[in-house]
Amino acid sequence: MINNKRTMTREQLRNKLNYEHEHGYPSFRNEIAKVLQDKYNMDFSKAKEIVWDPKIINKITEDIEWAQHMGPNFWAKYIYEEYESVFPKRVKNLELQVSN
Repeated sequence: MINNKRTMTREQLRNKLNYEHEHGYPSFRNEIAKVLQDKYNMDFSKAKEIVWDPKIINKITEDIEWAQHMGPNFWAKYIYEEYESVFPKRVKNLELQVSN
Protein backbone atom coordinates (compact mmCIF):
# COMPACT_ATOMS: atom_id res chain seq x y z
CA MET A 1 0.00 0.00 0.00
CA ILE A 2 1.41 3.37 -1.05
CA ASN A 3 0.80 6.40 1.14
CA ASN A 4 0.59 9.44 -1.16
CA LYS A 5 -0.39 11.80 1.64
CA ARG A 6 2.02 14.57 2.39
CA THR A 7 3.24 14.07 5.92
CA MET A 8 4.89 16.37 8.44
CA THR A 9 6.94 15.68 11.47
CA ARG A 10 5.57 16.92 14.78
CA GLU A 11 8.10 19.73 14.72
CA GLN A 12 7.02 20.80 11.22
CA LEU A 13 3.38 20.73 12.26
CA ARG A 14 4.14 22.75 15.39
CA ASN A 15 6.08 25.30 13.31
CA LYS A 16 3.22 25.55 10.79
CA LEU A 17 0.63 26.07 13.53
CA ASN A 18 2.81 28.67 15.26
CA TYR A 19 3.33 30.48 11.95
CA GLU A 20 -0.42 30.55 11.28
CA HIS A 21 -1.14 31.84 14.78
CA GLU A 22 1.58 34.50 14.72
CA HIS A 23 0.61 35.78 11.27
CA GLY A 24 -3.17 35.94 11.73
CA TYR A 25 -4.10 32.63 10.06
CA PRO A 26 -3.19 33.57 6.47
CA SER A 27 -4.19 30.18 5.01
CA PHE A 28 -7.71 30.47 6.43
CA ARG A 29 -8.02 34.06 5.24
CA ASN A 30 -6.90 33.06 1.74
CA GLU A 31 -9.60 30.38 1.71
CA ILE A 32 -12.19 33.03 2.59
CA ALA A 33 -10.85 35.35 -0.13
CA LYS A 34 -11.06 32.49 -2.66
CA VAL A 35 -14.75 31.95 -1.80
CA LEU A 36 -15.37 35.69 -2.20
CA GLN A 37 -13.74 35.50 -5.61
CA ASP A 38 -15.51 32.34 -6.78
CA LYS A 39 -18.97 32.75 -5.30
CA TYR A 40 -19.34 36.52 -5.07
CA ASN A 41 -17.33 37.54 -8.16
CA MET A 42 -14.96 39.79 -6.22
CA ASP A 43 -11.45 40.52 -7.42
CA PHE A 44 -9.04 38.36 -5.39
CA SER A 45 -6.82 41.29 -4.35
CA LYS A 46 -9.88 43.26 -3.15
CA ALA A 47 -11.14 40.16 -1.31
CA LYS A 48 -7.78 39.77 0.46
CA GLU A 49 -7.85 43.45 1.40
CA ILE A 50 -11.28 43.06 3.00
CA VAL A 51 -10.36 39.80 4.74
CA TRP A 52 -7.43 41.61 6.40
CA ASP A 53 -9.58 44.57 7.53
CA PRO A 54 -9.13 45.05 11.31
CA LYS A 55 -12.90 44.72 11.86
CA ILE A 56 -12.89 41.29 10.20
CA ILE A 57 -9.61 40.25 11.83
CA ASN A 58 -11.04 40.99 15.29
CA LYS A 59 -14.25 39.11 14.56
CA ILE A 60 -12.46 36.00 13.25
CA THR A 61 -9.72 35.85 15.88
CA GLU A 62 -12.15 36.46 18.74
CA ASP A 63 -12.65 32.68 18.78
CA ILE A 64 -10.49 31.17 16.04
CA GLU A 65 -11.54 27.59 16.70
CA TRP A 66 -15.20 28.50 16.20
CA ALA A 67 -14.35 30.68 13.21
CA GLN A 68 -12.51 27.84 11.50
CA HIS A 69 -15.27 25.40 12.43
CA MET A 70 -17.81 27.65 10.67
CA GLY A 71 -15.62 27.61 7.57
CA PRO A 72 -14.74 29.98 4.75
CA ASN A 73 -18.24 29.94 3.18
CA PHE A 74 -19.78 31.26 6.40
CA TRP A 75 -17.23 34.06 6.63
CA ALA A 76 -17.55 34.96 2.95
CA LYS A 77 -21.30 35.37 3.43
CA TYR A 78 -20.73 37.40 6.60
CA ILE A 79 -18.29 39.67 4.74
CA TYR A 80 -20.68 39.96 1.80
CA GLU A 81 -23.41 41.16 4.16
CA GLU A 82 -21.07 43.60 5.95
CA TYR A 83 -19.43 45.03 2.80
CA GLU A 84 -22.28 44.69 0.31
CA SER A 85 -21.57 48.09 -1.25
CA VAL A 86 -18.13 47.03 -2.56
CA PHE A 87 -19.39 43.97 -4.44
CA PRO A 88 -20.20 44.15 -8.15
CA LYS A 89 -23.86 45.10 -8.71
CA ARG A 90 -24.39 42.02 -10.88
CA VAL A 91 -23.66 39.79 -7.90
CA LYS A 92 -26.10 41.72 -5.71
CA ASN A 93 -28.82 41.32 -8.34
CA LEU A 94 -28.16 37.60 -8.71
CA GLU A 95 -28.26 37.11 -4.94
CA LEU A 96 -31.58 38.96 -4.73
CA GLN A 97 -33.07 36.84 -7.54
CA VAL A 98 -32.01 33.62 -5.86
CA SER A 99 -33.45 34.77 -2.53
CA ASN A 100 -36.87 35.64 -3.97
